[in-house]
Amino acid sequence: MTALLLHFTRLPATVQARFLECLNHYLFASPGRRSQLRRQWERQAPADRDIGGA
Repeated sequence: MTALLLHFTRLPATVQARFLECLNHYLFASPGRRSQLRRQWERQAPADRDIGGA
């Protein structure tokens, strides 16, 4: 968990804001919508890694 927090602190402010927006959206989502979001992020994750993550 600490490594994740440290990585977060190194992100640009705009990326931090986008991350928090996505996290907030996930936290308030229904269980079904959470599953959809996880699947979407799993599909998107390889593309994010190719461009340096975010």
